[in-house]
Amino acid sequence: DEVAFAYNLKNERGNWLKIYRPHAGKEDKWKSSIPFIEMHGVGNISGKCDIGIITKSIKEGAWLNKYITSCVEIVQAEDYTAITEENKKRLLDGCKELYISFDSDPKGVSSCVELTKEMGCKYINPPKELLKYGVTDWTDMCRHYDSPTPVIEYFNSKGINNKLT
Repeated sequence: DEVAFAYNLKNERGNWLKIYRPHAGKEDKWKSSIPFIEMHGVGNISGKCDIGIITKSIKEGAWLNKYITSCVEIVQAEDYTAITEENKKRLLDGCKELYISFDSDPKGVSSCVELTKEMGCKYINPPKELLKYGVTDWTDMCRHYDSPTPVIEYFNSKGINNKLT
């Protein structure tokens, strides 16, 4: 009698399952057999990308892919150790400009700052002033404004043009 969402990640590196239980307690909300350093969408950021974005959830990755760029890859956690040295090199070599896009809360921002310093890339998160409305990511921002347009305009204002690849 419980709502749960299951994601299956199957590729040449493995076959894993991630389960999200939105009404469970913090300790039981997420269960996963996916290795911490496994990325979703490996290869989406390749030599064809002007702009590449690394984000932290399938939901955010899908939104970014639909409205901003198809050059999106997803990490398992907002943590600099979630990206291997091999993947860092591959991602940096795969696009002209690489952005990290995690939540705009303190944990997300500190992880973005740490990665951008280490990798020499940039980060883009929703405006911090929206935190007071509970907006921490792009889908929250879209829901807050009841439209994707303000989010797309925000990316455009930062020089990241809509569906630029």
